[in-house]
Amino acid sequence: MKNLEDALLFVESRFGFDIFGEAEETTQLQYSDIEKLQTDFLLPPELNTELARKIFCKCIEKGWISRNSDRLKWLDIYENQTHGRKARLAYLLDKVYSEGEFPETELNGLFDEKRLGSARSKLFDNKGSKPKKGAEEIDRLFTE
Repeated sequence: MKNLEDALLFVESRFGFDIFGEAEETTQLQYSDIEKLQTDFLLPPELNTELARKIFCKCIEKGWISRNSDRLKWLDIYENQTHGRKARLAYLLDKVYSEGEFPETELNGLFDEKRLGSARSKLFDNKGSKPKKGAEEIDRLFTE
C-alpha cells in the first residue's frame, strides 16, 4: 500500500486533489488520478514520449521509482539489494528508449546516475542481454 500512497501523494501535490479525504473518495480517485498522472507526467522534451510516461508511472505506482521535483530516483525492484540495481535500470531504460539513439546524458541527469550507457552496453556484452534478476518483472510492465 505504501507504493500506491506515494503515487497518490504525488498526484495530490501536482494536481491539488484531496486524495486522503474520505475512504470512498480515495478508492474512486486512485485509478482516475493514476491515468491523469500518465497523461500529464512531465519529462524533459528529449525524453518525453507516451511510452516513457506510461512505464515511469507504472514504476512509481509499484514503488520502483520515486519522484522529487524534476528528478526521478530508481529505487529498484528489490528492497535492500544493491547488486544489479543499475543493470535493471539500464535494462528498463533500454526498453523504453529502444528506438533511435540511447539518450544517456539526459537519462543520467533525470535519474541522477552516472554511466547508464555503460551499464546498458554491459548488458549486451553479456549473454542474453538481460540482467540476471528482475528482467521478467520489467518485461511485464510492457504487456500489462
